[in-house]
Amino acid sequence: MATTMVARKKTASSKVVPMGTLNYNKLVDDFKFLIARNFAKALDRIDPNQLARFAVKALRQNPKLAECDKISIIKCLIEATDLGLNPDGLLGEAYIVPYGNEAQLIVGYRGLIKLANSTGKVKSIEAKVVYEKDDFEVSFGTDSKIVHKPYLLGDPGKPIAAYAIATLDDGQKVFEVLSRREIEKIKEIALSRVKNPNLSPWTQFEEEMWKKTAVRRLMKYLPLSSTKAMTAVTVDEYREVGVPADIIDAEEVAEIEEPSGEQPEENGRIEDPEEAERIKVAKEIKSLQEELGLTESQLVVLCH
Repeated sequence: MATTMVARKKTASSKVVPMGTLNYNKLVDDFKFLIARNFAKALDRIDPNQLARFAVKALRQNPKLAECDKISIIKCLIEATDLGLNPDGLLGEAYIVPYGNEAQLIVGYRGLIKLANSTGKVKSIEAKVVYEKDDFEVSFGTDSKIVHKPYLLGDPGKPIAAYAIATLDDGQKVFEVLSRREIEKIKEIALSRVKNPNLSPWTQFEEEMWKKTAVRRLMKYLPLSSTKAMTAVTVDEYREVGVPADIIDAEEVAEIEEPSGEQPEENGRIEDPEEAERIKVAKEIKSLQEELGLTESQLVVLCH
């Protein structure tokens, strides 16, 4: 595992200073220091220089992240790296969103599709939004099917539903449909947790989020052989309704927060009771997994 020597006199606060008061290189150096000090266990699979530049890019794209703890921003970027997703939001794979003074990674619908396709069990997934003037018919039973003819002659009206269809490796098709009422309820909960709703992907990319909600619901019923995909779906759903959850392994989270011997003048962390509680829960989950002799994927299924 890669190791990094950290000079004792060099310090960096985990509280982000507003962008106007620090230059680019200073911010990059601050993030590199915090990564080396708090995430040593992840250095064998991440590039600290690249991650630090991504962190500053995220701040520039969403200024509200400047009010978040730097450690939480770094965790989002490591999670995105572990999942193989681009977190800049432009590709629709993942978004870094401020929730109070904490940043969280929200997986987009394209990110969920990418994870599902990587399992080898799913050939393709498509998602669509249905509008008021579309011709739309859905039937369930022994001959379940969807018929959707979009209205293309002008304004199609308000969105009324969203659906996702997966084609499995054996040719079987599976689909899931969500009504406007179901989606609006999820949206309402998600926006209630954001400090500035205008910066939420639900506001900036609403149609994408409708599709993502349908894809995420569908993925619960797919034969996902990848623990990574299963964990991403479960954690993303918990986060969107306000339940703390981490994609980073529980042992790694504990390693991040535990003090080690002598510390720099500033320890690069904020003592947060809520964060302490999340770490406690993560340890308890890890202990339960070991006690029951379950794999991560089995534990996810059991708790879902």
